Amino acid sequence: MKKKNVLLVEDDETHALYMQRILEKLGHTVVNTVKSGRIAVLSVKHFDDIDIIIMDISLEGDMDGIETMKQIRQLSDVKVIYTTGYGSDIVKKKAVETVYDAYLTKPVRIEDLEFAFYEAYQT
Repeated sequence: MKKKNVLLVEDDETHALYMQRILEKLGHTVVNTVKSGRIAVLSVKHFDDIDIIIMDISLEGDMDGIETMKQIRQLSDVKVIYTTGYGSDIVKKKAVETVYDAYLTKPVRIEDLEFAFYEAYQT
């Protein structure tokens, strides 16, 4: 699979660093790491080379990851992989509205992320 440019949206610095290391180990490039939905939307406007977004559901600021993706969907059909510490079916059903490519529960394992990328690019 061709390596991808990734926007990482994660408000926990430790988890963001962990995810960045996994993504780089898989050969992908993290073009930006942000903590809030508002900055994520601005990043999509600014960076025209984002192939996929790794989006945490719970974010800093007034928008969660799902609301952020609703706004991003108005700008782009970029692929998205959600990550969350919550396994709630209610949250997952809300996420469906944004047409996601994968939904991973934290802690994210490298194998799960690699498979999510593979699946996202099979369609």
